[in-house]
Amino acid sequence: MTDAKVKIHFEIEQDEDGYPEMGVESLWAHSATGEGVYAIDNIPFYVLGISMGDEVSVQSDDSGNLWFYELVRESGHSTVRILCADTETCTRIQAEIERRGCSWEGSNRRFISMDIPPDVSYPPIKSWLEDEEQKDI
Repeated sequence: MTDAKVKIHFEIEQDEDGYPEMGVESLWAHSATGEGVYAIDNIPFYVLGISMGDEVSVQSDDSGNLWFYELVRESGHSTVRILCADTETCTRIQAEIERRGCSWEGSNRRFISMDIPPDVSYPPIKSWLEDEEQKDI
């Protein structure tokens, strides 16, 4: 039997230009220990310092919403955000992400959040992304 998924809310710090537009990002998670610790089940877009599989503790507000409190254990996953020049480039990048053993989620047609699992070597991914950046992805 699998645990039910819950939404954990994270406050997002906006820059001086008001980016990102939202002040909160919600991530799916499931109970990791049964003691108020949850494992993150999706790839963050705006939350920094948290990746897929990380375990976090939460606090509940008066409405029963769960809010991030602290990082309990890192999973070894890494998160990279990619803003593509156009949708065709994004389609090509998404296919290459999958070919390299990673996964992705799309926020919109040009913004990708990429998960690099711990069993995938980070340096080749970094090198590939730097090459793509030179092509002006």
